[in-house]
Amino acid sequence: MSAITTWWSPQQVAGLGLPQQPQYARRGAFGGQCHHITCTRTGADWWNKGNGRYFCDTCARQINAFCVHQGEPELCELHI
Repeated sequence: MSAITTWWSPQQVAGLGLPQQPQYARRGAFGGQCHHITCTRTGADWWNKGNGRYFCDTCARQINAFCVHQGEPELCELHI
């Protein structure tokens, strides 16, 4: 029995509606997708000092609010 390998072109993969590799590669990077796993916003420009990743404005403010609520210093700071 022989193995059959199917090679998909980038256009065929894009047509499936699946996330592309560059999207994942930019998760948590400056200007890329927010590092929060359930967030799909782009333009992440808030640096998290705790894990070294970038978050969007909304998620970073939620993280900071939680830190303050717990009596801890804010973890995220805006990098422009």
